[in-house]
Amino acid sequence: MPVELTLTPSSATGIRGQTLSFTAGMDSTIIHGYTVDFRGLKWKFITDGSLANDSTPCVEASGATCTLRVRSSGTISATAYVNGQQKTKSAHIEVPCSTSIPELDDAGIRAALKDLVDKANIHYEAGEGIPVGGSVGFRRETAGDIYRRPDGTMYFIRDTLMVATECGASRVKTEPYNTLDVKIGDVHVHPVGGGMIAYGCGSYLGHLYRRGPWDTTSGREIQHAALNQGAIGGGSLSDWAYWSAQTQKVDAYVMTEYQIFRIKKEKMDTSFHGDRKTPEKYIWHVNPNGCSW
Repeated sequence: MPVELTLTPSSATGIRGQTLSFTAGMDSTIIHGYTVDFRGLKWKFITDGSLANDSTPCVEASGATCTLRVRSSGTISATAYVNGQQKTKSAHIEVPCSTSIPELDDAGIRAALKDLVDKANIHYEAGEGIPVGGSVGFRRETAGDIYRRPDGTMYFIRDTLMVATECGASRVKTEPYNTLDVKIGDVHVHPVGGGMIAYGCGSYLGHLYRRGPWDTTSGREIQHAALNQGAIGGGSLSDWAYWSAQTQKVDAYVMTEYQIFRIKKEKMDTSFHGDRKTPEKYIWHVNPNGCSW
């Protein structure tokens, strides 16, 4: 009768600097009246996005329990001989990156923003899904707003009425669940990175851009997203026009696949200056540093 190695974590998530414990064991300890042999337990931790591993990850090891000080997302593995057979069991640890911004560190808001990025279909190719005669395909900007209730809790409402392409969007104002709730953040996703081709950009500063791969109309150009990643994170001129026109200004957040940028409300003005080229930047998606959503 085979006996399997088990691994029980005190928690599947943690924050940087926190200690979590992992206990190895067996799904059966006695077979036919005999105690199952358990020996040679070893631990290993591999950081997400890295081939490097730590063969001595435990800050404290007592019996079959390893206490790990969390520094990044990754996988901890226990290997031992169980009933004479070598077995390995692993558990993944998620370590969300802290931004020290309450609305971005809120678990519910962060989950909503990750979903917003997923719905932008970033991994599709430029123009994929755009029909002949159209300008909207699978990849497109997504957006929504963050609200805070009087008790301090927060929630996110996605703008499901906006008209968007992979190059831009026309926002529609969202409404809070309650009139006492206050909007504290404007969020949208840029699905196209620096230098990448984008269709459906319309016209801009005298230039007329292609609506899709099918559009070979004479005089229409292929648009490339801003090469300056800071400009992408700082929002386009049309983004700034929208933000500046709002009566009640709030911090704006521009998201790409791996980053989120903040443009403070105090720096928004109709001349499009502020910190458009140098927005605050946070890397919080899964990356070699081990941070995660």
